[in-house]
Amino acid sequence: MILARPVIMYACETWPTTQGDENRLAIMERKFLRKIYGPKRNEDQTYEIRPNRELQELLEKPDIIAENATRLRWLGHVLRAKSIANAVLRWIPRGRRPIGRPKQRWMDKNRKELNKLGIENIIEAAMNRDRWKEICFAAMGLNGL
Repeated sequence: MILARPVIMYACETWPTTQGDENRLAIMERKFLRKIYGPKRNEDQTYEIRPNRELQELLEKPDIIAENATRLRWLGHVLRAKSIANAVLRWIPRGRRPIGRPKQRWMDKNRKELNKLGIENIIEAAMNRDRWKEICFAAMGLNGL
């Protein structure tokens, strides 16, 4: 799993993940861990599948969903930078939106996460690097650390 996680989570900072996406990532991670650690052998020489909590304790790292909280670190970087990425992030398109439910956007996911932490002014918080670092650690704690 140590080698697979970076490949799986490549560019995860840019994903606007849904709850279903996060569930699928967690399921995949547990499948890998079950293959790596194998079944648990009992005293009476029988085998049983390891529970999810035990798998996480054996890994001794935060789960894959908590690692996905790196999205906020990337947001702070983009908001502080004077780059094309910042201009694109602040761009408001003109015209009509298509019919139907709108797709979840990356910034919507970030706003929802920051609202859970009580952060209203995102830009002001991102400009203070020390404060932003605290916010990112708090967000990782919300996601399962």
